[in-house]
Amino acid sequence: MATGLDANGAELFTLELARFNGQVVLRSVLRDANGLAERSAWFAIDPAQTAIEFAWQAAGTDAANGYLRLAVGSAFQVSGDRREPARLSGLRVLQQQGVAWVSLIGTGN
Repeated sequence: MATGLDANGAELFTLELARFNGQVVLRSVLRDANGLAERSAWFAIDPAQTAIEFAWQAAGTDAANGYLRLAVGSAFQVSGDRREPARLSGLRVLQQQGVAWVSLIGTGN
């Protein structure tokens, strides 16, 4: 539904939304420096109740302290120990028939 991009347009992560047996689920797909994908576990959410929040933290110099945090209400998931030093510079949102799947409603620091 959305992909986080660095300043050069490279993919940092993708947020995937699916429906399994009537339950809406969310997961992240993170990319390493070689473009390999690391998929998180699916976790159940209720998008009708609250917004989907995410936070990207770039890793420090020569450190594995970067992370992506997803949260929906009280449910959350953290993919940590990332070595990716790139900062999040943009968000590419999936569109279907000219309609965006998500709307950005706020930004944090």
